[in-house]
Amino acid sequence: MLNDFKIASISIINFYRNLKWRNIPLGYLWLLLILVFFIKQLIWPHHILDSQEYLDVSKKWGNTEFVQNHLSSLDQLYQKHRRTPLYSLLIFIGGQAYVLPLILQCFAAIYLPFGVWRLNQRCFKSHLDLSNSFQRFAFLFWGFLISWPLFNYYSVIAVPELIISALIVLLINNIHRNWLVSVVITALIAFKPVFVVFIPVLLIYLFRPNSLWIWILPSIFLILWSSEGKKQLGFYSISSITITNPYDYNRKLLLSKALNDSQINQLYQKEFIGFQKLKTPKHVAEEMSQKVNKSILQEPIYYCYIHLKGTLATLIDPGRYDAMVFWNWQKSSGFMGVNDGHSNSSNRGIGEWMYVVFFLMFNTLKLLLIIVGGIHLHGKLKPSFYWLLIALIVVYLLSIGPVGSARYLIPLYGILTFFGGWGSVVVCDKFCKTRTNNQNENTFTK
Repeated sequence: MLNDFKIASISIINFYRNLKWRNIPLGYLWLLLILVFFIKQLIWPHHILDSQEYLDVSKKWGNTEFVQNHLSSLDQLYQKHRRTPLYSLLIFIGGQAYVLPLILQCFAAIYLPFGVWRLNQRCFKSHLDLSNSFQRFAFLFWGFLISWPLFNYYSVIAVPELIISALIVLLINNIHRNWLVSVVITALIAFKPVFVVFIPVLLIYLFRPNSLWIWILPSIFLILWSSEGKKQLGFYSISSITITNPYDYNRKLLLSKALNDSQINQLYQKEFIGFQKLKTPKHVAEEMSQKVNKSILQEPIYYCYIHLKGTLATLIDPGRYDAMVFWNWQKSSGFMGVNDGHSNSSNRGIGEWMYVVFFLMFNTLKLLLIIVGGIHLHGKLKPSFYWLLIALIVVYLLSIGPVGSARYLIPLYGILTFFGGWGSVVVCDKFCKTRTNNQNENTFTK
């Protein structure tokens, strides 16, 4: 294992040293950009609400006298067993200034371009001519560098999405190493509960008697952490957020079809009073789930519509809300009125409008290139890649819901870059070929 780490480190160093495009040192520019963002965050830190929740969990672990028995059943459901433990554990180990997780996120940002390059090598060494592949990949990497502004932000905002993105690419590159598959899948679930869907999907593909042991570690974690949920909340749960988020977001968007914001707030305040009278968090969870299910069953077609709308919005969301947090912009209406209110957008500054318009157009173009790359690579990938892709699509559809936000797409950045990069190469090759042919035709006619 130590030897593998040494070889990988040398490969990454060589990768960045050689990564150039028209004599522009893209690799060094990327490393410099990560360093600048890291220094900015140390001097002028800004984080999202989720960061504070992870920090609060780590504080509870460090305080053995911290007891929440005085909380109502509703508050217990919201404050206990809300986050799976791994990211908070990193904060706890490294001190409560997010230093250790941020360092790991910077390493993830450094690994990801290299990991996508390795994925490129592994998938196509037997299918495509790679004699000029490194130069071609420099073009891919340039698009990677400028097309994901959130990638830069979240290399230094304290949430685990960027680490997850690196782990997914690492998993695909090492699907043949059973021990690494076991560790990575466990880590993914310990970072975000939605990755539990990896178990049934990959179990179908990897179902071999001699490799079933790789599911022992993920299963042990699930049993232990669900039992901890039983201890804290009174029912087996991997995360209370799987209950509270659909109630707080999905249901509210459903209700907004018939009610205005004021009416919805009044309804929720009335329901919260009723929840606080219930004896246990289990009863609160049951009531919340019933209300969510009832709202969905009453408007199933409309729910499918807003779910699809949120999913598509996530694919092209310019990440204005995340930029607002990172750069400390003055609060205004969120993209599509989802993130931070339904007010109009007349109070946006010209710089904010330029950001929104540019990256909205750029993300739409990028989505088209991803589709082109996917079509081009059809039939050229190994079966294991397709099974992982199915699992990732399921994770994406489950984690997005009606609330579209660019941050939910970060775990897929590596995979999307892989497809979008090849889409860029295909379009570029076709354009260059067409231009060359036209030039030849003009020369002939002369």
